[in-house]
Amino acid sequence: MTTLSSAIIALALVAQVSGALGRAFQAFALVLLPVVYFLGVVTLARLLQAAAEWRTYGQGMNRIHHWYLEVAPEMAPYFILPATDEPWASLAAVGIRRHNTWQGLLATAPWIIVVINSVLAGVVAGLLARLAGASGPLVPALAGAAGFVVSLVVLGAYEQRKFSHEMETAPVAFALTDEPTGPDRPT
Repeated sequence: MTTLSSAIIALALVAQVSGALGRAFQAFALVLLPVVYFLGVVTLARLLQAAAEWRTYGQGMNRIHHWYLEVAPEMAPYFILPATDEPWASLAAVGIRRHNTWQGLLATAPWIIVVINSVLAGVVAGLLARLAGASGPLVPALAGAAGFVVSLVVLGAYEQRKFSHEMETAPVAFALTDEPTGPDRPT
């Protein structure tokens, strides 16, 4: 986000120096914005890694909860997180449920980066259409919309594929049906 903000400030300065939105501005934007897009893609990949690590650590904490409940089942009322290490149970504990996955995932940092990157892709596509000689605002606007949609679909599919793979391959030692029950826990 800092890089994007800095790039926008740099573009504003170049626009002032080059006199409106001339060729110098467009050339500078076409050099700068793809670099910012690349940084966004790398940021997305790292955020997906961090999210996978976070889920793994959550599973580990839930395994510790499971052990505590095996040793002292009377402690069950004091635990608010699940004692199962099933990935969906861990995510449900923080508000992301399987039946409304999109609602929970769209508010995550990776999806914010997906949308911001897609806006950048749309801007670059619009600039390219303008440089290709498109007259009027319609063709650059359509090219921008197409760039946005293509980037959103590609990056969104990448994010969903990585997330689905992580959820399917996560090792589960204590399935939900194996969760110990205490005196106040439903069976």
